[in-house]
Amino acid sequence: MDTAIGSADTPKPAFRRAILRAACRRLDGRTVLADRYHEAPLKIAKTFAEEASGGLGLYILDVSPGLMDGDRYEVSIRLDPGTRLFVTNQSFAKVHPSPRLGAGIRHVFSVGRGAVLEYVPEPTIPFADSRFASHTRFELDEGAELFYADVLAPGRTHSGERFRYASVSLRTEAYRCGRLAMWDHFRLEPVAHRHTLPGAMEHFTHSGVCWILSDRAGEELLSRIRDSLPASGDSLIAGASLAEDRGVAVRMLGTSAWQLQRVIDAVWDECRRFLWGLPPCPFKK
Repeated sequence: MDTAIGSADTPKPAFRRAILRAACRRLDGRTVLADRYHEAPLKIAKTFAEEASGGLGLYILDVSPGLMDGDRYEVSIRLDPGTRLFVTNQSFAKVHPSPRLGAGIRHVFSVGRGAVLEYVPEPTIPFADSRFASHTRFELDEGAELFYADVLAPGRTHSGERFRYASVSLRTEAYRCGRLAMWDHFRLEPVAHRHTLPGAMEHFTHSGVCWILSDRAGEELLSRIRDSLPASGDSLIAGASLAEDRGVAVRMLGTSAWQLQRVIDAVWDECRRFLWGLPPCPFKK
């Protein structure tokens, strides 16, 4: 177990790790959970079948109050060829004050040939004096498809904690057949970074992203997504662009989590219609 560096006369605080692993495969034309392993406080809840697609819905639970100082979560999920999986968590991810060691989580998704992953976690809330680092990696085989969306809040807004966290680092990368397809790193230290300047976050408080990777993610899908985006205004701004390797990226800024979640739902619904001929995801909360 890793420990923080300290003097010989002081106790060395230990990082607390929790691991969750899962794998799915096709059985009789449907996706099933073939393997699972989890350590407290992480847990895999009961799965749900999607009748329209033969896919599977998987909920990741954190039975603790949230990420504490020194917590390190490691989540790895594998999709066998031809499977379809939707993954989310049960509630907002809460990062408690973590001034000494910080808190972190790493996700690795391995998406087999022709498989489809929809990963839409609930927003992340970094509390005052928290330091949070997230690293999410998608590894797609040929013909695999991805829809990913995420929202970051500025803190507990109703408690007056906007941008009172120490730092947030969100690193996300996607590879197709071992080749980098999309990459993003959002890092903010509110005390040090002038995030309210024009061209940065300005007066907006919440940020969000959507990534779509598919062989069919081209100009037509981009046009449909842009048509689904609301008009930009004082409380919300959103834009979409093509990625280099068969993908579409959407970035948005707003003043509340529900605003951005509503935009994500609209983009998600359009992607499901266009790419897979499916209705909206039945597992939305």
